[in-house]
Parts: sequence; structure tokens; C-alpha cells
Amino acid sequence: MQSGAHWSPYNASSRKLREISNNSAGCTAADVTSGNCVNLGGDYNLDGGKNDRPDSTIGQYGAESRRTWAIGWTDPATGNPAQSGLPVLSAPCLACTGNLGRNQFRGPGQLYSDMTLGKTFRITEGTKLKFEWQAFNVFNRANFILATQGGGAANHTTFGNFGQAAGTLNPRQMQFDLKLSF
Repeated sequence: MQSGAHWSPYNASSRKLREISNNSAGCTAADVTSGNCVNLGGDYNLDGGKNDRPDSTIGQYGAESRRTWAIGWTDPATGNPAQSGLPVLSAPCLACTGNLGRNQFRGPGQLYSDMTLGKTFRITEGTKLKFEWQAFNVFNRANFILATQGGGAANHTTFGNFGQAAGTLNPRQMQFDLKLSF
């Protein structure tokens, strides 16, 4: 049994500045100073980087249901949140850094139940036959890969699969052993 790893949502989109008064592309320094400019894209703090974290209504979060990891934070059928109680992520003010710290969310935990069943049979005085059955992840629990691992990278807030697991690890596996000792 293991708790989930920590992760951070981010937005890697380019900034998209719009002047509010006449809805035109681009803003002047005077527009920014007067509050007549809005950022409709990413690069929230306007530093040229593309890995900005958004504002969040909840500072730390790790209570996602298993269903949320299966379908993501947004239900693909409706476009609405996959469950109630999820943090609301939004863009911070223009040229501001988001209030969400690094690695404030906790990913899916993992649980494995392994079992071995064996019996040794004595055939003759010096000969033994050992039978063993081993099962790994006996209950076949889906252990999700964190969204940032395995190439899934579904922690980009503008992606439709945001918060969705990148797959699952190790389904149920069984093996049988037969060993003759003489």
C-alpha cells in the first residue's frame, strides 16, 4: 500500500493579451497599468516561460475518487467537472504568479495484494516434488499511473484529459512452479 505522488497542474499555453475597451489584440504598457488588458491564454506572469501554475480555490488536494482518475477532472461527455468538490482552477491577475504552490496535489495511491500457496510432496526418501502457485495483484485492483508519468502528462489545465491517469500498472498475474529435487 502506498500513497500517491505529488503533482502540479500547469498551463503551458502562450499569452494572449486583449485590450478590454475595444477588444483588440495586444496591449500597451498604459493598458496594463490602467487595468484595460486581460490575458486570455497562458504565461500568467508574462515572463516568457510556459509552465505557469494557476490560481486554485483549494491550496492542497488529494481526495480524488478512483473514477476521477479514470476519466479525468472533466467528464468528456459533458465537459463539466467529473465530480463535486474538485478545486476550481483559474488564471491569476495579469502579470501575477498563481497562488498554487509546487506539488500541492496528491496523485492516486497504489495497493497490491500478492499471495503464494505451496505444498511439498515427498515421493521417496530422497526425492521431493514442490508445487507453488503465486498470484500478484490478486484482487486485480487498477493502480493508476500518475498523470505526469509514462508520457501521459495530463496535468496541463487546458487539455480535455486534464487529471486523467496515463494508464494502469501491473494487472493480476499468476505463475505456477513445479520443482523436483532428488
